[in-house]
Amino acid sequence: MNDLAVKNEFGKYILSDLGDRKAYISTTEKLSKYYMVKALKRDAVFIQSKLKTLHVFLESNFNNLNDFLTKLDLLSEFLEEKNSADFSKFMGKYFLSTLEKEKAAILTIEVPKISYKFDNPYYAPGNDMLLRFAQAFQKAPPLSALPESSSTDTDAGKVPAPVKKIIVVTPADPMAMPGKHVLERFTTDFASAAVLDLSKKEKSVETSVTKRVVEKKTSVVTIDASDMPGLILLKKFGPLFHGAPILKEETEEDAKVTIPSAVRTISFQMYVNITNKMTRFSRNKDQNGYKQWYITLSKEHRIALQINNLINKEKDGPVQWNAFFHKITYMEKIDVMLLERIKFDIEYYKILLIKIKTTFQKAITQGEPIAQVQALYAPLVKLLDLASSSEEKAITLQMTLLQLSNANAKEYLKTELLKLISEFDSRR
Repeated sequence: MNDLAVKNEFGKYILSDLGDRKAYISTTEKLSKYYMVKALKRDAVFIQSKLKTLHVFLESNFNNLNDFLTKLDLLSEFLEEKNSADFSKFMGKYFLSTLEKEKAAILTIEVPKISYKFDNPYYAPGNDMLLRFAQAFQKAPPLSALPESSSTDTDAGKVPAPVKKIIVVTPADPMAMPGKHVLERFTTDFASAAVLDLSKKEKSVETSVTKRVVEKKTSVVTIDASDMPGLILLKKFGPLFHGAPILKEETEEDAKVTIPSAVRTISFQMYVNITNKMTRFSRNKDQNGYKQWYITLSKEHRIALQINNLINKEKDGPVQWNAFFHKITYMEKIDVMLLERIKFDIEYYKILLIKIKTTFQKAITQGEPIAQVQALYAPLVKLLDLASSSEEKAITLQMTLLQLSNANAKEYLKTELLKLISEFDSRR
């Protein structure tokens, strides 16, 4: 498939593997040009000469997404940058934000090209071929496969294997399709065939079918429900199942979090943005500003703020969630399953923010400057929400961490943040 964009299981358009590669290459090209201008301060002639061959260089040497992380030294050498560490830090600082823009730009162009495949309920891949070759198929005579002896095997004592030879049979009706001939030929057999009775072992299925085809008599087989395999098991072992105690041992499957079936509507980035803005209004005691901002929010985002406030109040005592959900479903005409999903996500986002804060604090104690660690916060929030595979997120995370200077802190953050990415993706 050559499409640069596809629709994922959540109904959202994302880039395909081919689209991701295109985004990574265009991101690297833009950052390389910017680096030559701002950091290396090369003249226009030098920059243009490098840009002419940069695309071919990336296509030839960067064969997968991981290469954009592991082959930065090679790219630094191509740009004639002697200090590859400086170039890596630069890429780590700007890669994610630039990549995000490139992906959005590609989707803007590509989605209209492919939306008919996903948004047209009557579209099927074969329709393209049907529309293109309909007249040719309509005029073509049906094919018939007949066995023909092979004369290629001349060894003595060996029976030649039959070989099927495709020959064209011209029907009386030149517009008739092959399926029509099959239907006309066997309609009576199909109509008179009885339901296969597989419960009696002594009867050969093949013999039963042959007999019915030859006799061509209409018959109806009544299947006794008591003969169904599941009911036989139930009758035999029912009392055992009924009397069995509930297992107390928790399995790995049981330990997994039960995720509401509704699709996530409040992203982590959106949650962080609206709660931060609400906090600023509260800190500045700007009631009028808050009211004006609140009415601009979507229905889901207003509900998210209400749920967030109620979760905060739980530390003072129980919250009547059922009453709240009943009220909101009536007033806002919103499904209760969606409300449960919003609550589920916000509760996790609160825990996630605490984990991120704790991880960052530990990295600072290992020697990484506070400003450098804090600079990771915004990219990390964006990274978690990316509609990408965990593998791509891991690569992008490591690209972002290149801007750090302390090796121990960098390794610690890589380990802990990869765990958070995996945890986050498992709760989609």
